[in-house]
Amino acid sequence: MEIEKSEPKVYELGFHLVPTIAEDAVEKEFDAVKAMVSKAGGEFISEGKPELINLTYAMSKTVKAIKSNYSKAYFSWVKFSVTADAVDTIKKDLDASATVLRYLLVSTVAESTLYADKKSGRPTGEEGEEKGDAIDKAVEELVTN
Repeated sequence: MEIEKSEPKVYELGFHLVPTIAEDAVEKEFDAVKAMVSKAGGEFISEGKPELINLTYAMSKTVKAIKSNYSKAYFSWVKFSVTADAVDTIKKDLDASATVLRYLLVSTVAESTLYADKKSGRPTGEEGEEKGDAIDKAVEELVTN
């Protein structure tokens, strides 16, 4: 079964921005990435503001024949819908950006996805609390039976 290219699909773009961006210019660079998506016809569903994080391993980027290594980066993400044929345009723009250190673009669903609380490992949010409670109840029933 072949998917028609003109049908919009939902994608999530996770990306790192170089940490050398001035703190007051980070939002501008985030908006520049969003503009790449908008230019390709993307319609935004949700987003996460950039946050400076320590990287698990050093990443390098070469700009104008100068290679730089980074141990920190601004991480952010956007979820949007766009036609499949526009994804290549977005990727080319991201590859050409001097401030995007690395990115990952994946197909996903429009609904909110659950993520686990780092300390407890339980899903968070209203849906997460309901599902977490249901899981706890099911485990309790298995243990007591």
